[in-house]
Amino acid sequence: MTAISWLAHRGWHVFGVDVSEQALQLANRRIRDAGLEAYCTLIHADLDDWRPEPASMHLITQFYFLDRTLLPAIGEATQPGGLLILETMNQHRLATRPQTNPAHLLDDGELQTLAVSWQWPIIEYTTSGPGQRYPTDTIILRRPSSSEKLSPKSDRAMSVSSRMQNVAKPGDLP
Repeated sequence: MTAISWLAHRGWHVFGVDVSEQALQLANRRIRDAGLEAYCTLIHADLDDWRPEPASMHLITQFYFLDRTLLPAIGEATQPGGLLILETMNQHRLATRPQTNPAHLLDDGELQTLAVSWQWPIIEYTTSGPGQRYPTDTIILRRPSSSEKLSPKSDRAMSVSSRMQNVAKPGDLP
């Protein structure tokens, strides 16, 4: 199940953003087959140009997609009290795939350093290293807030992956 359908099945309205027309067509077919058209909107755009509005999302996920220039905009798009979940390949990928561009891989401790620089609390952090097929770093952060709580029935979310970037707004599933 893709991030789009997982979020939509749980009451989020999801906006998929991708530069690839082919990826959008595939996503549209999966959305239609799952009967989730009312909860999903697809946008043909490139993240080099497109950004979510500041403080517009309660949940942002980014999986296997690393564009360091996008991270400040993703942080800004997370509402106070909202969550940011990042997971992508780290430098240990070079042990099994030396042809990988190191610029597309996280440095050791990079996500933790980001959290500290933003002064966001780390809810969870994991890393996997050599010997793993897909060595990754994963972090869950909460943008500081004293009063806001996360609820999938009243919040918006964005998910970014290597193939599809998603932005979600809650819907009412039966």
